[in-house]
Amino acid sequence: MGELKTRTVPNPEFEDLTDLLERARTMAVVVAGLLERPAGLMSQDRVWTGPTAAEAFALELDGRRADLPQRFEAFIDAVTVRRAAVPPSFDVPVSEL
Repeated sequence: MGELKTRTVPNPEFEDLTDLLERARTMAVVVAGLLERPAGLMSQDRVWTGPTAAEAFALELDGRRADLPQRFEAFIDAVTVRRAAVPPSFDVPVSEL
């Protein structure tokens, strides 16, 4: 009996994680800027709100502006760790016909 022949194939999980990482990084940049305009309008008093609601809304908006990038960074870190634990390819047996 001869030596088992194998061929190296890409790992689909690694490929999916790579794609996810690229999309997450792209989205992080977009999301980081999404709340800039509303926050700017709030700080310029260009958005109508009641006198008591304005301050609470501005605080909430500022909190979310700070929180969203941190959440994306944590997600990107988690995907990066998982991707590092997955081999990019593996060997599979090849049968001879």
